Amino acid sequence: IEIMMDRLSFSKFSKRIIIAIPNNKKNTKLYNFLKNKGYNVQTGDEKNVLKRFYIIAKKNRLKNIIRLTSDCPLIDFKIVDKLANTFIKKKIDHLSTDKNFAEGLDCEIMNFKTLTKVYKEAKFSSEKEHVTLYLRNNKNKFKINKLKSKKDNSQIRLTLDEKRDFYLIKKIIKKFPKILK
Repeated sequence: IEIMMDRLSFSKFSKRIIIAIPNNKKNTKLYNFLKNKGYNVQTGDEKNVLKRFYIIAKKNRLKNIIRLTSDCPLIDFKIVDKLANTFIKKKIDHLSTDKNFAEGLDCEIMNFKTLTKVYKEAKFSSEKEHVTLYLRNNKNKFKINKLKSKKDNSQIRLTLDEKRDFYLIKKIIKKFPKILK
């Protein structure tokens, strides 16, 4: 998360970042670490991630919500900014990166009205665990679009799901230390 936050610090949206983590004892150490770093960390429901997003967005009166996940520490702030600018210009409900982006550079944005509709209509536990699954399963109810990548990098994996991913990301940062700047 710290690597991700370093990279996102260059985004024009960096001052409004909220780290939403589960409210449980397992995350006490993470919560304290993030707070001590000065990050805006807020907690919510552990299993119902959709509810966590909705409650935090409502509490903070967010108009638009850019969703990033902590398994994407090498996210590019330029992609995030382009996503947000495109979303605002197109006046749609949801925008996400397309499948041509490298895995680990994916992100999405939706407005609060869309998040509210998803929160109220999602019924299955899978739709509550995965914030935008209901939206993707009901595309006809929303104005959805994709941010296109000119180059197909879909074969590249920069996500952090397994131990080997951790070692790869560590090697990338060691080889290219400016990646954090």
